[in-house]
Amino acid sequence: MLTMFDQLGQRPSTTLHKSELTNIIGGTDQKMLEGKILTKKRFSTAVEKRVKTFQLSYLDAILEVCDELEFPVEDVARVITPSLKEKITAEAQRLRMIKDSNTATLPI
Repeated sequence: MLTMFDQLGQRPSTTLHKSELTNIIGGTDQKMLEGKILTKKRFSTAVEKRVKTFQLSYLDAILEVCDELEFPVEDVARVITPSLKEKITAEAQRLRMIKDSNTATLPI
């Protein structure tokens, strides 16, 4: 059973089974990724679809894709595209999870 979280980390009342999740997306991700080698493009496409379809954060979408494909989270770094990495960084800066690299601070 998969539970979706909104961008603030709060749990909505919706809990979906894997079959329901696949049916909502239309099964395209499962069909696309089944029997094929997981490439950066396929992984990024699956993550982007979840972000748009379920309005998840990029980190939550990555975790869901990894869970569905039984892909180890430790190996995600090798399948993240540079554009996906930029989006994750921008999202983390917006949520103040990491410092914005563009802000200059004076040593005092």
